[in-house]
Amino acid sequence: MCKTPDERVIISILQKPLPLEPEPFAGYAYRLGLSVEQVLNAIKKYINSGLIRRVAGIIKHNSAGFLYNAMVAFEVDDDQCDSAGKSLSSFPCISHCYRRTSYPDWPYNLYAMVHAHDEEEFDNHLNKIKNTFPFKSMAVLPTVKEFKKSVYQLTSSDCNIK
Repeated sequence: MCKTPDERVIISILQKPLPLEPEPFAGYAYRLGLSVEQVLNAIKKYINSGLIRRVAGIIKHNSAGFLYNAMVAFEVDDDQCDSAGKSLSSFPCISHCYRRTSYPDWPYNLYAMVHAHDEEEFDNHLNKIKNTFPFKSMAVLPTVKEFKKSVYQLTSSDCNIK
């Protein structure tokens, strides 16, 4: 939890989108009246204390020209899932992959979000991916609609500030 009003202000500013520019933290520093070094030190302190987990940029894939996106689910033997995940994460067309519990009616335990400019490029990516690790089955779940992504905004009660 935030301990001071200053921490609350800094965390609130850090929740704003990170700009794609040579010095992305300079804007935060300017808005906070701090140096970039002070902002980076605050981020390190908050990560080390557990106040925040991470700082990450989010790319809007459609805006970047990646118009065909799909979650690909694989059924992989449990003892091979971690190595298959490492293989998947090496592909530049994959923004994230993760392991999940499988179920009798949904056997997939490894997921990867694959991005491409069009369906043909997606198929080419998928053909390369399929040859890198053994799997029992696969499901391709194309993106139909992207819902608004939102950032959780801290409130004063989250930070125990009166």
